[in-house]
Amino acid sequence: MSNRTELRIRLGMTQEQMALFLGISRGQYSMYESGLRPIPDQASQLAGQLAMVVNEASAQKQKVPSEKEKETHRQVLQFLLNENRYQIARTERAIAIIDARQQAFDKRSVLQDILSQATQAKEGVSDKKIAALVGRTTYPKAKEDVTKQLKLEVRLEVLNLEKTVLEERLKNAR
Repeated sequence: MSNRTELRIRLGMTQEQMALFLGISRGQYSMYESGLRPIPDQASQLAGQLAMVVNEASAQKQKVPSEKEKETHRQVLQFLLNENRYQIARTERAIAIIDARQQAFDKRSVLQDILSQATQAKEGVSDKKIAALVGRTTYPKAKEDVTKQLKLEVRLEVLNLEKTVLEERLKNAR
């Protein structure tokens, strides 16, 4: 690759696109790349400015971060990791609350069934009295809780994946 084609190739441009940018015909640009003809002065100035911008951008990409920048990066990663851990704990607590509510409902249902069977042989104990002893046996938020729990479990998986990525990045930043 010659110096005449290098800039165009680095930019990923075709000869026609480069010629359009420089304000010359594709044929003129092709002859310039081949070394058969000089490029007009105005096009040469534009190409020079473009090369400077590309070189500056490349230099910035290759810039080695200072220790202060590295430390700031580590601090940001640590903050994000701490926030992630907080969100994981919060999500786990929300799941535990839904589980506890479901378990309490299940226990009341079992207790009601046992009391109903035991009192069928005995007269005088009504279903209302059993319900008063056991408490509420309907679980009005069952569908909502199932949906909410599923969302929370998916969120927990995502948070755990995020935690893994953050820990790996923090490890590599040290």
